Order: sequence, then C-alpha cells, then structure tokens
Amino acid sequence: MTREQAILQTQQIARENNWPCREPLHARRRRGFLWIRTRWVVVSNAEMRGCNVRIVFDDATGTVLEKAFLPR
Repeated sequence: MTREQAILQTQQIARENNWPCREPLHARRRRGFLWIRTRWVVVSNAEMRGCNVRIVFDDATGTVLEKAFLPR
C-alpha cells in the first residue's frame, strides 16, 4: 500500500460514513511490535484538534484495522 492509496481510501471511508474529511491529511507508516506488522495511520484535519477522521490500515493487505471519527 502506498501513501496515496491510504489517503484515497481514507477519503472514501469518510464519505461512506458521512464524516467530514478536511485537509490536511497526514499519513504515517508505522512499524508494529518487533517490526512484524507495518501499518499506515491516516488522520484528517491533522493540524487541528477535533473533527478528525483516523483510519489505520495494514500495509501488506490494505485492510482497515481501526476507523474512528473524533468530533472533539
């Protein structure tokens, strides 16, 4: 999974759930415990507190591991 794919999937998930997905979107690749599982963590409205969409993807498969809307 690439950074761009993670961001596009985040925007799609936000639309499906009727969550506002505001710019800027920050995507960070994180290594799991003992580097076994690499993940992408994408956060919308990243420079502000509140109104954030946060999605975690498995890097190898692209599956959604966590998804949340943080209103405040």
